[in-house]
Amino acid sequence: MKRVSKQGGKFRRGTVSSFSGLESEFDFVFNCAGLGAQALCRDRKLTPIRGQVIKVWAPWLSHFYYLDYDVYVIPHSNGAVTLGGCRHYDSYSRDISRHDTASILERCYSLLPRLEEAPVLYEWCGLRPHRSLVRVEIEQIGRLKASFYFFFPVISYFL
Repeated sequence: MKRVSKQGGKFRRGTVSSFSGLESEFDFVFNCAGLGAQALCRDRKLTPIRGQVIKVWAPWLSHFYYLDYDVYVIPHSNGAVTLGGCRHYDSYSRDISRHDTASILERCYSLLPRLEEAPVLYEWCGLRPHRSLVRVEIEQIGRLKASFYFFFPVISYFL
């Protein structure tokens, strides 16, 4: 973003209910709607994956670990460590699950027993978009004079 800004590019963040009308105001639109793309892009194949992680204080840890069944340990430079995780398809719940907490801790403690000493800082739960197949399309938005179609780039980014 810094490089684009230095070249005169401008960014505006906001809520978009339709791409219609944006072509007169912007050269590019980066669609980061996440699950909102279900409505915005009429994408009925987009579903949520619920994930949960635990942040602990373990400044002694300096290596990243990732194993099967969404077991991961990610140290950060500030001494915090992310423990994860879980993956629940088609779940819209953003509530912290005690069951998932216990499962994450059990799996991470089994991997690195010293983590049992690490105090829990907080727990976090979120939803991310999921599609079984990638969707890449050019969207035609707007119409210019003389029946020439104007192709306005909409760049969609889904994690």
